[in-house]
Amino acid sequence: ITHAWEHKGEIVGVPCGLAKLDAHLGGFHPSDLTVIGARPAMGKTALLLGMARHAAANGYPVGVVSGEQPAVQLGLRMVALSSGVDASKFRSGHLSDEDWSRVSAAMRDDHGLPIHVYDKAAPSIADVMRCARRWKREHGIRALYVDYLQRLEGPGERAYERVSAIAKGLKNIARDLDIPVIVLAQVKREVESRTDKRPHMGDLCDSSEIEKEADQILTLYRDDYYNEQSEQAGTAEIIIDKN
Repeated sequence: ITHAWEHKGEIVGVPCGLAKLDAHLGGFHPSDLTVIGARPAMGKTALLLGMARHAAANGYPVGVVSGEQPAVQLGLRMVALSSGVDASKFRSGHLSDEDWSRVSAAMRDDHGLPIHVYDKAAPSIADVMRCARRWKREHGIRALYVDYLQRLEGPGERAYERVSAIAKGLKNIARDLDIPVIVLAQVKREVESRTDKRPHMGDLCDSSEIEKEADQILTLYRDDYYNEQSEQAGTAEIIIDKN
């Protein structure tokens, strides 16, 4: 309490880079497990990478565990975020001279940032624990970002048993290493059959154990994904459902 009082008005945790969210959460705090849930194509991975890059650029060494995309793809996405150049141009090769300048500047800015990536396909929660401990010991990581919860492997025959073990394992990493763990999670398809398609924590796949273990639960929603005439085109909402 004294520390927070002496630093009132400052972000006392690891900043995420979004001013309003940092103001609400005070950044991501040591020993906390934060879950970010959304349907596919809502921008979960881009948000996670943006948060990790912002923390690293502000002097916080971070670890990123990707069970879905290899490190090269994550690097390309991070350069796209940093430069503002559409990542589709990297595949097609249709870059203008201005695009090249922006990409080069972004790569210079990103080079040397303390971001450590583990990109094994479908890693087990035990793999993640070992990797996080090594990063903490060797690099002093201050936060761990995981993409995504249901992609990890855990003990148990049924899906809810595996999700329960993974959620508990991630919370244990946060507690044991005294760092925030921020993990993405999938949301059930049923949310798309509702009139209001904004997801809530009860919509997370196998949500009961996730709800228990998570200290914060955020969800993402993009209205223009469902409504081509949306007045919020190009805007995503972050809903703080548990804090």
